[in-house]
Amino acid sequence: MSILRLPLVLLAALLARPATAQGLPADLAAVPPTAVGFVHVRVADVLKHKSLADYRKLFEKAGDRALTAFDGQFTPRPSSLDRVTAVVLPGQRPEQMFAVVLHFTQPFDLDAVRATYLPGAEAVKTSAKPLFVDKQSGAALYAPDPQTLVVGPADTILKVYLAAPAEATPHPLKAALAAAADGTKAVYAAANVSKLPLPAEALEQIPEPFRPLAAAETVTLSVALADAATVSLNVAYADDAAAMAAEKSMKHGAEMLRKLVAQFRQQPEAALFGQAPAKGFRKLDEMPDALGAVAQIAALNFADGLLADLPVKRAGNALAATVELPPMMTAYVGLSSLSLGLMLPAVQKTREAAARQQSVNNLKQIALAVHSYHDAMGTFPPAAVVGKKGKPLLSWRVMVLPYLEQDNLYKQFKLDEAWDSEHNLPLSKVVVKTYTDPRSTAAPGLTHYKVFVGKDAGFPLLKGRTIAGVTDGTSNTLMVVAAGDGVPWSKPEDIEFDMNKPAPDLSKPFPVVLAAMMDGSVRTIDVAAFVKNKDLLKWLINPADGNPIPDF
Repeated sequence: MSILRLPLVLLAALLARPATAQGLPADLAAVPPTAVGFVHVRVADVLKHKSLADYRKLFEKAGDRALTAFDGQFTPRPSSLDRVTAVVLPGQRPEQMFAVVLHFTQPFDLDAVRATYLPGAEAVKTSAKPLFVDKQSGAALYAPDPQTLVVGPADTILKVYLAAPAEATPHPLKAALAAAADGTKAVYAAANVSKLPLPAEALEQIPEPFRPLAAAETVTLSVALADAATVSLNVAYADDAAAMAAEKSMKHGAEMLRKLVAQFRQQPEAALFGQAPAKGFRKLDEMPDALGAVAQIAALNFADGLLADLPVKRAGNALAATVELPPMMTAYVGLSSLSLGLMLPAVQKTREAAARQQSVNNLKQIALAVHSYHDAMGTFPPAAVVGKKGKPLLSWRVMVLPYLEQDNLYKQFKLDEAWDSEHNLPLSKVVVKTYTDPRSTAAPGLTHYKVFVGKDAGFPLLKGRTIAGVTDGTSNTLMVVAAGDGVPWSKPEDIEFDMNKPAPDLSKPFPVVLAAMMDGSVRTIDVAAFVKNKDLLKWLINPADGNPIPDF
């Protein structure tokens, strides 16, 4: 048993299509021509490197029984993890752009993987290879071969991989993929700079002398582990002239940085030389500060030496730099590479947490806007703006726009016309960030933030309810939830509620319910609580039923 049985948080959110690039392994072939870039980590090779021998021995102290038990508790087995590739795909939102491909040294049981990590996923019959989509989480699982797993945001993957025609043009990252596949680099990263979603105004903010550097077409960074760690950087430009301009810009930048280094060095030099006693010695408690000054001077001198003689060479249309690190740093680089490889699959969890927190913030802003409307109008908004014939025209979400710093948008709506009228429809397509749940894969302009509509709910159709009418208590009554299919945010479509009918289903599309209460607080609710107590959700929706709310 070896260190290869280290823990691994398996499976983020990803997907890809079968290999199309000639000569590439399935994991690298999953990087499409439209990709912004990728990071490829050879996890098994890093683990075997001699710089990590002491760490392997440490884990082996756990004993074969413990390591075998750990390895058998996950599928695929962590000990069979070979390579991890993170792919950056073109997308409209960050949570739709990332993908992770995992390659294993042994075949795995795809049915077991699906049942464990995406139990609600269903097979896509139109795919030539095993492909599963979980509509609730918006994730997809794909296996281009029995040893490669790709998991990702289903909506993006289906568009990028399955709906797109075969690429006739050369792959922009072809050379980088071939270099990553040769197996000599522990880490290989590449970016197609031309596809980076950078707004024009961001480039305009770059000082004029440094703009040639931003004209790069591709950038690659690799780490090779031998007796020492070697870091290589290559930046390619459109032609020789562009590379020459970038080299000149880089040298100019180095000169400016050397001046900054000289300024930074003044403070530790003053602390070391300027405070030295004319006679005698300094007190013992001054030693840490003096030693820190020496360390700062050493680091700044190292940086100054590097800037004075930049290890950058120009060859044709590319700038290249190779730095061999001291042997003492090789183990650190090896551990960093390993950490990168093992952390890539956990990126999705981090993004999910960030997306959930943003959704919580959206709900807080919406709840505050609803209360501001109450302060101004004397009631909460009705569920919809209703026409003369009683037909709902516009959502309550339109009515609270002025309290979400969207007053200009609100004033453009014609309140006597439907949300999809010739005049209002273009306004309805405007993306309001506060109404966009970042966890969703729904199209731009759709929202999941809804209220409950009905005479027994917090939002009657015709007349808004007052706070005084919430007799069960504002902290015990639901105001807005993030649930159900996405709807146009200006459309008067929410969740119908009748106390005499079954409670609405809030289990989709998110695994947990985020809800703003009538008091403005936001709670995370496990839908299992509604399964255990079938009346609980009704009691939370009805603001005046008199039923006490249990601790759930």
